[in-house]
Amino acid sequence: GAGGAGSEPPPPSAPSFNGSLGFSFGPFEHDSDEHRCFLVESNAAAPYLRALRVEASELGAVHHMMLFTLPQATDRGAAEALDAIDEPSGWVCATGTGISGAELASVWTPGAPVTAFPDGTGVLLPSGPLVVQLHLGTPEDREGATVRVNLDLVPTVDRPLSLYPVAATGFALPPGLPATTWTETVPFAAPDMSIYGVLPHMHTRGLSLSLLGPDGCLVNAPRWDYGQQELALYDT
Repeated sequence: GAGGAGSEPPPPSAPSFNGSLGFSFGPFEHDSDEHRCFLVESNAAAPYLRALRVEASELGAVHHMMLFTLPQATDRGAAEALDAIDEPSGWVCATGTGISGAELASVWTPGAPVTAFPDGTGVLLPSGPLVVQLHLGTPEDREGATVRVNLDLVPTVDRPLSLYPVAATGFALPPGLPATTWTETVPFAAPDMSIYGVLPHMHTRGLSLSLLGPDGCLVNAPRWDYGQQELALYDT
């Protein structure tokens, strides 16, 4: 039935999930809140990513997860060189992966037990290694934590998907203000496309978020909730 004024919407039902490939990380020994990338081997028989699920043993251990493919033959060497810079495994990657050829394949954010693409679609995972980027929480949030990334793969899809990141890279919070607004224009040199959905992402200081595209509003989140982030699919 309909809720009363001010009532919370019901939580979205979790999509079906059939995990066929998984990677585990942690415990983590780094000193601060950071983005860290890990090189993993996929060796997946089914080439299309339909959905993914991230499981963390401690709430707040991971602020987001991004999965990247390495389609070029030289990408593996670049990733291995970055991985060898420091110990333990992985490397610091504040923006992207540090590898020019890496391509974004999927994103997970808190509030979405499963990130699932529309039925009949999926993202192609070329043969070879993948890169998992984890935005790790503070040492207090992730003490002793482990994280597992599970992939749901299918052999074929009716329509392949690709992800198109749009980021306000100049975003800044001036100190000492009770509130502030940031507006930024970013390039949108995409080819003609059908957009199935959007996955807005922001952290706990944010109150509202919108994205205006060339043909109108793509995202409008007037009451931002960090704990309810999800891939939002358009009706049409």
